Amino acid sequence: MDSFIKFLQYLMTRKQYGIIEKSKFDYVTDVDKSLEQAIAQFILEQYPGHKVIGEESIQ
Repeated sequence: MDSFIKFLQYLMTRKQYGIIEKSKFDYVTDVDKSLEQAIAQFILEQYPGHKVIGEESIQ
């Protein structure tokens, strides 16, 4: 959990974010993808048999 909090703090201190236009009026940032990945990792560590479906890029 501490590493997750540190990761969130790191994301909040960044000054620039990569932004990708998925479609008209639908954007995704590096933060979106990184946060989604971090949340998925946290869930899977707690519940290894579960699957995570995300909006951006869960692999």
